[in-house]
Amino acid sequence: MFIKRIEIGQFGNLKDIALDFKPAANLIVAPNEWGKSTLIDFIFAVFYGMDHNSADLRSSKRSRNMPWGKDSMDGALLFEANGLSYRVSCEFGSQKRMDRIILTDESLGKTYEIENDKPLGKRIFGLGEHSFNQSVYVQQMSLALNVKSDKKGELLHQLASLGTSGASEISSTTVTDSLNNALLSLSSSRRKNAVIPRLETERFQLQESLYEARER
Repeated sequence: MFIKRIEIGQFGNLKDIALDFKPAANLIVAPNEWGKSTLIDFIFAVFYGMDHNSADLRSSKRSRNMPWGKDSMDGALLFEANGLSYRVSCEFGSQKRMDRIILTDESLGKTYEIENDKPLGKRIFGLGEHSFNQSVYVQQMSLALNVKSDKKGELLHQLASLGTSGASEISSTTVTDSLNNALLSLSSSRRKNAVIPRLETERFQLQESLYEARER
């Protein structure tokens, strides 16, 4: 199957837009804060619905994408599968019980309402939400990184966010300090596992061996 078209009335910071796609690789290039991540959230919501409302914007896509001062979002996604055309119309409210997802088989003119406990993605891909996340669906690097919750892991996570979204709570000073420490650990002869001094020693020894071989 492939997505042919996306129409968004309002979802996150996207409003009154329509995008057409081809059955191949499609590249979306836009400035930071345009809504590329929001578009990905919309596609996922069409196939697997939205989570429950939560005050934590990091863990709740519903809270993160609900337009300011609004209590609903809407849009449509058109896709083709096995030579047949389908349209999915969606409306997401402030609570999960208010959501409606309608699937229309445009070839037969039949309409079906998708129940919350039986997501469309399960029917189409044969995959549950978790399996879809781990295989087909590629999230932002900042969300996909599997790092430990220590200081270095946190730094990697925030750097990934900085690279993909252009925004992060981390300061440039912290980044610079971390990179300098990493360079020091590689280059300082006083560090036990320093790589650069060891390689320099090996290079010198090989050079001496080469001179000896030439003299012989």
